[in-house]
Amino acid sequence: MSTPNAAPAQALDLRSPDDYRAERLHIYPSADSFRWFVRRHRADLVTCGALTCPTGRWLVQPEAFDRAIIDIGHKRATGAARG
Repeated sequence: MSTPNAAPAQALDLRSPDDYRAERLHIYPSADSFRWFVRRHRADLVTCGALTCPTGRWLVQPEAFDRAIIDIGHKRATGAARG
């Protein structure tokens, strides 16, 4: 459950997609791979608070985006394991 103070702290941690990706090159080695992931999962990323657009440009909330990567990856792995 989110507390009233959580939103301001998360807002301070917003970063550009390029800055976020630069810290996760082991997951997204190219800008194209990151853009593909965002394009494919934009709705889920917005819903979970990982991606936002408060000033007309997209920004990433790193903690939420990291969690989304794990959740989306888990769903894909579960589907692949089922055949």
